[in-house]
Amino acid sequence: MVYPEKYLRLAKRTAAYRALENAAKKDRLGQSYLFASPDTLLSSCVATAVACLDGDCGGCLECPRCRRIASGKCADVISLGGGGFKVEDADVVVGGCLVTPVELNKKYYVLDLTDANEAAQNKLLKTLEDAPECAIFFVVAPSRASVLPTVASRLETVVPVSDGLPEADDFSPYYSLAMYGGRDSLTEFDGLLSGEKAGCLTAALGFVTFAAADKKLQAVGRLPTSREEFRDTLGYIELIFGDIMKKQSGLPVETYGLYDIDGIAAAFLPERMPEALGEVRRAVRRVPTGNLASIADALIIKITEVGLCRR
Repeated sequence: MVYPEKYLRLAKRTAAYRALENAAKKDRLGQSYLFASPDTLLSSCVATAVACLDGDCGGCLECPRCRRIASGKCADVISLGGGGFKVEDADVVVGGCLVTPVELNKKYYVLDLTDANEAAQNKLLKTLEDAPECAIFFVVAPSRASVLPTVASRLETVVPVSDGLPEADDFSPYYSLAMYGGRDSLTEFDGLLSGEKAGCLTAALGFVTFAAADKKLQAVGRLPTSREEFRDTLGYIELIFGDIMKKQSGLPVETYGLYDIDGIAAAFLPERMPEALGEVRRAVRRVPTGNLASIADALIIKITEVGLCRR
């Protein structure tokens, strides 16, 4: 499993990570944990960030070893169950945890039991109860009740909770909102952007394109119904782009003039917005990763194509 560095840095801000980091520094890190939180992506990121502590860098997330762990290339950090935890996954854990680590001091297993049958969980019982010294297990589930009581009883429960978005420094909130999604749940944010779940991309588009009065992105259940609303939507996307350009490229605020907003709004037929959203869904599905900025970019392009070129 590959975890973006920005997700891992958010995970390091949690109280759960800080507690495990403190235990690791005192050589008191346990061997079997249950990360009980609906934000299962955040839980997996906390576990991965803890694995990065296995070394001299202190979990910097920047050195080659940390980057190998974050990119899923480290042989001693094994993530299983993202698509459903099966009996064969349990067999990998039971047999593999006895093998001596090759890159780190210990082997780290991140086991997502969100969708795990009883047989697969039962296969883990003996291993979790009598964990080998060379292995640490992080079981991820939406809640303690989501796993078998016999599994939960063998694990120390930790509840990862997001501390929110990073500070936007002296930039407006648009930058953080665009880059991280502006929501408390990494699981929800990642789902919106993945394009793999029904309706998630439509929700992401609503999230990025509609602004509430408090200047925060909001997902709402309607499309622009007038040219004025449509122009406001395009203007808000432009603000997002402007802040990203300013933050990442050092370009001045005056470069916000990315689009002929008035021209696009004047020519666009609002009733074609559903078609534009469909075009964006298909375009973004072809991109394996992305953020709200890339979705906004695709939205602008497709709105222009659908609204102006296909009439």
